[in-house]
Amino acid sequence: MTIPNDTIDHIARLSHLKLSDQDKIRLAKNLGNIITFIDQVNAYEIPNPQASHTQEASQPLRPDEPFRSDLERDLIQQNAPAAEEGLYLVPDVIETSSE
Repeated sequence: MTIPNDTIDHIARLSHLKLSDQDKIRLAKNLGNIITFIDQVNAYEIPNPQASHTQEASQPLRPDEPFRSDLERDLIQQNAPAAEEGLYLVPDVIETSSE
């Protein structure tokens, strides 16, 4: 399929691209090949198409268990600037006004 030059110019303008004449020729050829391929794919008829995914499918779930023990957490939190009772302490970032 041949893409008209004004269409290529329009696409370039919408995309904020500065294309050389050689780039425009290459883009027109590539877009034409893509459209031709899509037309070829659309020409195939699929008898009795089946859904590739059903809502009845289930996903196996892993047990909901902690990944690390408290001992490992305490060891990791030794590197934190401030931690207390297994939580990281961070400075306030939102100032509150007292009126």
